[in-house]
Amino acid sequence: MLQSKIQRKKRTTISTMSTRNFKRLVSTEISRSNPHRTSNLTINTAWPSESSTFNTKHLPVMTDLKKNCLLNSSNNNLNDKCNTVIPPTPSNLINQSTNNIYVNKEICFQPNDLPPKLYSADSFRDNLLLSTMDTGIVKPPATLNQKLCKLSMDYNISHNAMNEILSLFRSEGHSNVPKDVRTLLKTPTTHDIINIKPGFYIHIGIEFMLRPVLKMYEHYFNANLNNIKLGFNIDGLPISKCSKSAFWPILMSITNIPILINKVFTVGIYHSDSKKPYDVTEFLNPFIEEMLIILQNGIIIDKNIFRFSISQIICDAPAKAYILNVKGHMAYFGCNICIEEGDFIKGMTFPGVNAPRRTNESFRSKTNEDYHKGPSPLERLPIDIISVVSLDYMHVVCLGVVKRLIKFWVNAKKMVRIPEEKLNLLDMNIENVRKYYPSDFSRLPRSFQEFENFKATELRALLLYTGPFLLKGIFKKNQYNHFMLLHSSIRLLVAQETHILYNDEATSLIKQFISDYIIIYGPEYISYNVHNLIHLPECAKIHGPLDKFSVFKYENHLQEIKKKNKKTRFPLQEAYNRIIEKHHLSSNCSAFGIDTSSAVSPVFKYEIYYDVYKQSIINPTVKMFKQLSINNFLLNSDKIKDQYVMISGNKIARILQIIKNEDNSITLNVCIFNNMSLFYNDPLPSNVLGLFYVNTSSVSRNIYIPFSSVLYKCFFIKISENKAIIMSMIHSHSSEHSSEL
Repeated sequence: MLQSKIQRKKRTTISTMSTRNFKRLVSTEISRSNPHRTSNLTINTAWPSESSTFNTKHLPVMTDLKKNCLLNSSNNNLNDKCNTVIPPTPSNLINQSTNNIYVNKEICFQPNDLPPKLYSADSFRDNLLLSTMDTGIVKPPATLNQKLCKLSMDYNISHNAMNEILSLFRSEGHSNVPKDVRTLLKTPTTHDIINIKPGFYIHIGIEFMLRPVLKMYEHYFNANLNNIKLGFNIDGLPISKCSKSAFWPILMSITNIPILINKVFTVGIYHSDSKKPYDVTEFLNPFIEEMLIILQNGIIIDKNIFRFSISQIICDAPAKAYILNVKGHMAYFGCNICIEEGDFIKGMTFPGVNAPRRTNESFRSKTNEDYHKGPSPLERLPIDIISVVSLDYMHVVCLGVVKRLIKFWVNAKKMVRIPEEKLNLLDMNIENVRKYYPSDFSRLPRSFQEFENFKATELRALLLYTGPFLLKGIFKKNQYNHFMLLHSSIRLLVAQETHILYNDEATSLIKQFISDYIIIYGPEYISYNVHNLIHLPECAKIHGPLDKFSVFKYENHLQEIKKKNKKTRFPLQEAYNRIIEKHHLSSNCSAFGIDTSSAVSPVFKYEIYYDVYKQSIINPTVKMFKQLSINNFLLNSDKIKDQYVMISGNKIARILQIIKNEDNSITLNVCIFNNMSLFYNDPLPSNVLGLFYVNTSSVSRNIYIPFSSVLYKCFFIKISENKAIIMSMIHSHSSEHSSEL
């Protein structure tokens, strides 16, 4: 009975209908919407192969209609989605006769006063089209098997459970579904394992991982064929807490293509039951041999030669010392950037801030004999080792300096410790702030009593956002001012607009922070991490804002590898199989209507059905929503924690409605705060850092702005009936996904 129902089911949606049916519907809709153009339409009934393209000269309408239809394939009503698009200009969107609504022409018609930092309307539309329309190739709908592949990978379904699902599909008449999940996912059956004592290594390949991405995103590489910059990370990954078994993956990312900047690839993976590889040269040799070939010859795809360079190698301190083959961070010459000699005071300290910098030439010639242990395999690469092997602000600042400060405040001697009654007040304030934490944060704040378990994202949120408010009045003024030096300097270096413009100011603030650190906490605590703060502004000049060269995205990827490893008998083979399965999914589904990329299409939720309100809109086909998720940001007009943004002109706005126009562009219905003032004036005016007081009772009338006017999402904390603190959220949101960070 069920089988006959499936056979009689009509194929009505765009994602499932046949090509012939789709083209027939397109022709019909063109005739209805614009009969004068139908005579120019010529449709080739033969479906193109994966490598073929349509002759767009003979398809003047097909491409645009196909874009709009595929973008809205989740809606079954083709008439609503494939008719003529009316651009969402203020004149045709808003009824000018309405008294309680007006258009802010300054914002609507000048969206480019400042560069958008969330996501411009044009760029997110490009990403939205990427999976369906790339260089003119119309992609067929995904098959059931491909959808099952994605389901298995997205939800990390075990093979046993997936086999049961496949069996269920086969029992309902889907004979094309394979019996075993290994066939579905194309699980490797052989493994090229290299014996590197005391464990084993599999080299997956740089070109192997890059080639599908270069083909999939060819549109974005056109202007960067000769300058694709690669970043790498090497770190240890314990598999479990009850053994010494660990992975040492070699991870790679593309650092100069915005749409791919947070995508991470595993190009090699090592496993041992005891220790890291004894010989770093032997461990890195397969990677370096292939890298040298790629740097010299590039990668050829469709007669295009893609050229590469290495822009950064980011590791924590122990891993950095390992791959550089130098002494560790607790040695007398442990700093990798300058030749500051340490001073042993209850531990190794580095109080100086003006020592000469190391250079590529001095490293390769090994002029500092007390620093080098031997030749580094990285010397074979044509890179400036000192500049390329950079600091990581997640370990240096968040897990290093900030966590150490909290330890002083909670457990240190009485002079710098927070009194118990103030600590209780602080915990109460933290509890009150929790409700204002934006949904983009993966973790809510916790009591300082739990600081030993704080993750990097919690420490970063305290430093960049909540610290100035929570700590004010909690401890002595000199300690608070000292913390504000670190807060201000790091915010300057994290923000795109200020990391270069205010680089000298950040350097001065950090020098003052280190100088006062000695006075407040003692010279014995000027550790490797505190010392390396002085080098962060210099690194920001080379690599960009701090998030551009942090390990947050790599740590997220390490946790993915760990979670997918379910068997302990053959952990290396298991990890390799999962990596290749995911790679096959990304490669194969790029030609279909499945998006496995890092590009995030906008997701709208909670549609608004206000009949009275819709009377003020001339174009009734636009849709209004309460929630929008895009590019790792979540905006929600109903939740106080997700409804505030900074827009062009550095104005703060509260979102009332999110409007999706017919052409898939986004318009926001907002009100703007009229009264803004400085949150603090020392050590820098807070407006430079994007922090303000606002009067919540003084707002403008409702206005409409294009989404491209949005610069930042904002962190909102209400502190009284008519007063709140607003902070622009300047950090990269890709690092908020992992529960381990």
